[in-house]
Amino acid sequence: MSRSDPGFVHFPTTGKLPSGASGFRDVRCRKPEVNWYEPSVSLFKCGSTVSRTGAAFGAMNGLRLGLKETQNMAWSKPRNVQILNMVTRQGALWANTLGSLALLYSAFGVIIEKTRGAEDDLNTVAAGTMTGMLYKCTGGLRGAARGGLAGLTLTSLYALYNNWEHMKGSVLQQSL
Repeated sequence: MSRSDPGFVHFPTTGKLPSGASGFRDVRCRKPEVNWYEPSVSLFKCGSTVSRTGAAFGAMNGLRLGLKETQNMAWSKPRNVQILNMVTRQGALWANTLGSLALLYSAFGVIIEKTRGAEDDLNTVAAGTMTGMLYKCTGGLRGAARGGLAGLTLTSLYALYNNWEHMKGSVLQQSL
């Protein structure tokens, strides 16, 4: 990989360098290959799609809030700046939130899979429940219970959707 390659990024190093070493190190960040059957492989890779989705959702939410808060103002530079500030703040907030949730969910999924030695929908539901509980645990026992219920509901719906064709085929076979 050469310096003209688009994947070539320089970050200055800190601390004392060995003699003859340059003050920069090469960091190559490529889009990861998705491996759905081994979540531990893609746990800390570069290019998180979830964070980008959160940023897009947050930007749209910021635009909505910015337009709502500035509806009494005339179209001018201050209004545009205020709307852009709201878009930026909300985009970063949602990207950070969804990125954190994705990291927690992935970590719990890997831990549960390695502990149980099986990869099935029970891992998905348990990881979602534990993620919701941990994310909302600052709200006390009631907040953790609500977060766990939200995680349980979302991941159960995902597992149901993911296995819908398999379940529909099983019901048809049993009725014959």
